[in-house]
Amino acid sequence: MLKIIRGVNRMRIIDIKTFPVDCFRTNWVFVKVYTDEGITGVGEATLEYKEKALIGAVEHIKESLVGQNPLNIEKIWHDTYRDAYWRGGAVLMSALSAVEMALWDILGKALNVPIYQFLGGKVNDKVRIYVNGWFAGAKEPKEFGEKAKIAVERGVTAMKWDPFGKNYMEISNAELDKALQCVAAVREAVGDQIDLLIEGHGRFNVPTGIKIAKELEQFKPMFFEEPVPPDNLDALKEVKQSLLLRLQQGNGFIPDGTTGKCLTKWQQIISSRIFPMQAVSWS
Repeated sequence: MLKIIRGVNRMRIIDIKTFPVDCFRTNWVFVKVYTDEGITGVGEATLEYKEKALIGAVEHIKESLVGQNPLNIEKIWHDTYRDAYWRGGAVLMSALSAVEMALWDILGKALNVPIYQFLGGKVNDKVRIYVNGWFAGAKEPKEFGEKAKIAVERGVTAMKWDPFGKNYMEISNAELDKALQCVAAVREAVGDQIDLLIEGHGRFNVPTGIKIAKELEQFKPMFFEEPVPPDNLDALKEVKQSLLLRLQQGNGFIPDGTTGKCLTKWQQIISSRIFPMQAVSWS
């Protein structure tokens, strides 16, 4: 093992390439990091409708990474984040995340160890997933119901979609009724044992988000994702405090009864990656 470690410590990055892949409504963007040892790592950097900007960001990151040791993952992350000057933002962070994934992939392959072992070991033998895009081609509630049945027949147990059309900030009663008819059709088609995940894409104001969420409660969805802009924590808190329904902010749930603390700690967790000595607790 010591001989292997000495060998990989001499490894250097020689190239980084992006691979956009056409997919329903958007393009997936995969990033591949190449090394002089022939070991490669793959990461995923998809940013819906902004894939060209994302590819440009990866190319920019590449300029400083070629020649570096790919195993210095934390150093590369902090140097790249710090030296960007305009730090953060969806484009830069998506590009940086993809590169980081690829570097971890290289580390695992170099030492012949699954990445989960470096991150604390396996917790579950399998992880439940949900599907999106199952509704492709559906326009009317009946069609959504039919598509949902097909998804369940294929083994799906949770499905997510946005039933709100192109409404922004507010939604008329007629448009809301249409959205609710869509959700009702899907719920009737799949029964109560299948989880429905409703997406808001962060585009409603607080009163509208609350109004929609209260109407959705009758269908017992697993969660309502981003009823308001996900970076507006005060708005998320206000919506949450008005509901029984569970909300989701991006990839993180907002726990019941701990909204204020949770949102504050969420900000601290994000910043703890930038300031790693900062302690974070949920008490």
